Amino acid sequence: MVSMKLPPQPTRSTITATTSAGTHELKVEGYSVTKLLVAGEHIESSKFRAAGHDFQICYYPHRYQKKDCNASISFFLKMAEAVASNVRVEFRFSLVSRHGGEPARFAGQRRVVTFPDKHDGVEYWGLEISKKELEQSPEYLWDELLRAAV
Repeated sequence: MVSMKLPPQPTRSTITATTSAGTHELKVEGYSVTKLLVAGEHIESSKFRAAGHDFQICYYPHRYQKKDCNASISFFLKMAEAVASNVRVEFRFSLVSRHGGEPARFAGQRRVVTFPDKHDGVEYWGLEISKKELEQSPEYLWDELLRAAV
């Protein structure tokens, strides 16, 4: 009797890459009062959770840098927690019109950034808007109110 050895069965594994998506909206009430802050100072949103991590939006009523600080406002994204490894995030800031919907006028570019593994308050720029343009846009700034989404 002859014994035949069968070839070994191949093994298999699968890698499944997933992403998580979400939106957070920041409402800034009292727009002209926020302009009393000193250049370089900012206001932070409450923490919000997205993709399993905590973030905050930083709103600078006078730009992030002191140079030309009265020309624009800006929004930054900040990781609000310490993380054990790098976290890669894709985001885009935009202003929300008073009627909702996708803004055509005040929207930043999509950005992909990696937050460092050592939390040190790093912020990533998201959107800079001319104050003059904003203040002449009642669709986005009304009753001392503006809304930004990320």
